[in-house]
Amino acid sequence: MLQGGIDTPSPLSGNGYGREAPPPVRCELLFIDPALAADWLSGYQYDRQRDIYEPHVDELVYVLQQQQYSLQGIVLCKFRDQWRVTNGQHRLQAIVKSGIGTWEVAIWKDLDEAATADEYSRTDRNKRRTTADALRAHGLGSEYDLTAVQVNQISAGVGIILSGFGHTKPAVRNRLHLTNQDHRVAQVDKWLPAGARFFRTVREPKHKRLRHLTLAPTLAVALVNFHYSPERGEEFWFKVAHEEAMELDDPAQALLGVFARRVEERSKAPVWARLVAGCWNAFYEGRHLAQPSTRNFDQPITIAGSPYKGRLTSSLIDPSVSS
Repeated sequence: MLQGGIDTPSPLSGNGYGREAPPPVRCELLFIDPALAADWLSGYQYDRQRDIYEPHVDELVYVLQQQQYSLQGIVLCKFRDQWRVTNGQHRLQAIVKSGIGTWEVAIWKDLDEAATADEYSRTDRNKRRTTADALRAHGLGSEYDLTAVQVNQISAGVGIILSGFGHTKPAVRNRLHLTNQDHRVAQVDKWLPAGARFFRTVREPKHKRLRHLTLAPTLAVALVNFHYSPERGEEFWFKVAHEEAMELDDPAQALLGVFARRVEERSKAPVWARLVAGCWNAFYEGRHLAQPSTRNFDQPITIAGSPYKGRLTSSLIDPSVSS
């Protein structure tokens, strides 16, 4: 017998629910421990349920471990005279896998077979909150006078950094929980000072083509520059933005050439980031450069003046993780 049952009349039954009365419904706040979660998964599985997506389960395990879990409601519908979990299997799997119980709202709906199918098909239709929504909710950037657009651009650059500049395998990203929205917000917050200094440096750029300054892979390299070498970063990116004090084969001029001519690489973030880094490296090391090299794009990125030295470690992807 399911804990809570549905034997008592629902307070929601009756009129006042659109044009029709709702089906009998019972809601109850329950503490779901791993044993109860396992019982529901084994005894009340909906056989038309989608397959378990393990990365999502792992993400929820991380959320439980970090005490970031939010009540969402686990829905059970009567199907062929048996109670079935029609929404919540990933959360139940995470409770079992983590060994951590949590409070949840269990919602029992006494429906017929057709209505149960309709209920399941309508689940998760609501638009998921995006990272931009989360950044706005936290009010990030206001202390630096950054606009919402600029914060979103910084977030896109941080996404490139968290991907190891395109060199991190999906399994590693999942292991480090880099797709976790709370984690992403925390990382964006960490990079905001560098981003604010970048936007102050490049404000009112000289040409429209300099919109490429805010492309995610460009901004990712710039964030690393301003985080680890702020004075040199300001010097280089001011030259790029305003085309001032250019010499023959100046690396800043080489980067402008990338912006103007390397159109095909704009959609290839790892390649574009390495072209930008090549120009920065020449500037930082005092070398002349007509155009950046197109070699070694399949290798971890090197960014002079930073810990990015052609070897990717977990601590570079996420500083909270030891190498």
